[in-house]
Formats: sequence, C-alpha cells, structure tokens
Amino acid sequence: MKIAVTGTTGFVGSAFVAHLRNSSFDVRAIDRGSEFSFEGTEAVIHIAGLAHQSGRLQPTTEEFDAANHQFTRKLAARAAEAGVKRFVFLSSVNVVAGNEGILSPEMPFNPLSEYGQSKARAELALREYEQIEPVILRPPLVYGPHPKGNMATLLRMASSPLPLPFASVDNRRTMISISNLVEAIEFATITEGLAGRVFHVTDGRDISLKEMIATIRAARGQPERLFPVPPKVLEALLGILGKRKIAEQLLGDLIVDGSLLNRAGWLPRHDPSQGLQAMAVAEQDS
Repeated sequence: MKIAVTGTTGFVGSAFVAHLRNSSFDVRAIDRGSEFSFEGTEAVIHIAGLAHQSGRLQPTTEEFDAANHQFTRKLAARAAEAGVKRFVFLSSVNVVAGNEGILSPEMPFNPLSEYGQSKARAELALREYEQIEPVILRPPLVYGPHPKGNMATLLRMASSPLPLPFASVDNRRTMISISNLVEAIEFATITEGLAGRVFHVTDGRDISLKEMIATIRAARGQPERLFPVPPKVLEALLGILGKRKIAEQLLGDLIVDGSLLNRAGWLPRHDPSQGLQAMAVAEQDS
C-alpha cells in the first residue's frame, strides 16, 4: 500500500515510520515546505503539526492557523484531486478539552488554546472532502522514549533523586504511549468503515501522578521517595508561586473516553506501565 506521511521527523511521525519499517507499506515523506503530489497514493497520514509552547517560543495565532489548519486543507484538496481513498488526520483532544466531565468524541468543540482552535478548524475543513474518507484521531498527552513538552519535564522531575510530595495524589489522567498510538494510526489507515468518523485514542487505562513517578523510578532502579502532602495544599502552594496551570496539569483529572475506537476494532496492546518503563530506560541509556 502506497502511503504519504507528514511529520516524519517529529516525535510521532518518526515512530510511525519506524513502526512500518518491516511492513508492506510503501512510505513517502511529505514536507510542508516543499512541493508534493499524491498521484498513485492510496492513503495520506497527516501527523505534522505546530504544537503549543511556553513563553516567547509560543507561536502566533497566524502561525498556528497556517501550520495546523491551512496546511491540512491544502493536503486534503491535493488528496481529493489525486483520488486518494483514505486520509488519517492526527488532531488533539484539546479541541474538546474545555468541556466538563469525561471527554468523548461526540462533544462540541471547546478548545482550551489557540493550538486547539487551529486543530478544530482543520477538522472542520476535512468535512468538506468526504471523497478522501477522512478519519480523525484525537490523542491526549503522548509519551514514550525521548518525549517532548510536559512529559519531558515530568520525566526530569521523576528521574531526580529528590523526595517528591505526591504520595497522596490519586488523580486520573488519560494518556497514550507512542507504541499504542502508532498501532492505532495503522489501524485507521487500513480499516474499512471508519470514513468520516472521529475517534479519541487512549491507553485504555487512566493513571495517577503518583503511579507515573513510582513507575519511572522503579524502572530506573531508584527508590520511590514519595511523601504525602494533601493535593489541596500543593495546589494552593503552586498557586501562590504563580504556577496554577502547572498545578492543574499535575494534580487535576483529565479523563478521555476512547471506547468508540475500541468498538470499531482497535484495542491498545501496551499498558501505561510498559510505556513509562520504556521511556525511563531510554532516558537512562541516553
């Protein structure tokens, strides 16, 4: 099967290409900065995207729109012209993260950031191209060896020898390991009956901050070194320090319903503990 993949040098895209290395797929990389054609291509896997960053590195509204919305629209139009029969788009659960409760694919758009807004506009654009059978996957936080962003920060914190005050943090966070995600993308590429549908893609089991840190430290051969501080106290202290957003990300719940994709036939094969262990060992070996 001849497929075109964007974002092949990024965290998810490079892992997806590596996953397909011993398969029957004929993979062609697509770069946003160069000319491309989809003639003879059976499926397009659009993974590339501009992610949110902090401080002065944060992209502008226009940059988010150009990279995440307008480029997706351009790809879809080219794919339609070339007769492509499947278009898999890696969106983000951020597009509905402003809703309350367990996040499901049926919820209305309610993005929490300009990044999420640009991904939502991209999803709307794909609805105009039914002939390319778009399938939208919305992952939550993605983790794996050599992570980026928030997970890289958490890994550094967990890898330190310092005692940490998270023994009482039994929150629920839905994530997805890179090993599960690349298998889900392959499933969305080859499976019939998914056209025009939106799926949340998850590990299938929520995990607490306490379990994350304990798992990472155990994989590295470190003692757990967690001591109890009430989460409300931690939240208040971080708020005083101006770190309210970090407090929400560390201590709050984010529960995502991935059951629709499970009912369509895809089940995650890797438990979160396996993904966290692989991430910890890779960091230790690097």
